[in-house]
Amino acid sequence: MPPTDDRPSPRTVVVSAVDRWGRDMVAYLGRWESHVEQRHPELDEHFDVVDLALRDPEVITLDAVHPNRENFYRRGALPPPYDRLYLKVCMAMGGRSPRGLPTTGEVVTAYPTPRVGRGEAQKWP
Repeated sequence: MPPTDDRPSPRTVVVSAVDRWGRDMVAYLGRWESHVEQRHPELDEHFDVVDLALRDPEVITLDAVHPNRENFYRRGALPPPYDRLYLKVCMAMGGRSPRGLPTTGEVVTAYPTPRVGRGEAQKWP
């Protein structure tokens, strides 16, 4: 019998949150490992701060470049030395949630930034 691969699937959900409008928001392991951790190692294993930014953001904007994306910002979510910065979580909106509901947001990237992105239209508050 061949050995089994105990590695989790790239579609394993590592963050699952519901935003202020009741939309399901998810981060998948494959995207997290291949993009977030690779490009932003300060977020390695910090699933909890992404969850916090999605559930309780300070600002939500419409992306300046991609019409299907929204950006969630939360200041002070990351540990020092990043605690004075915003955590920006970029979400691709659309698709289906693990519960089969439409309007799921999927994490595209997350990283610390000193300010809300230029050219982004404020959606909330």
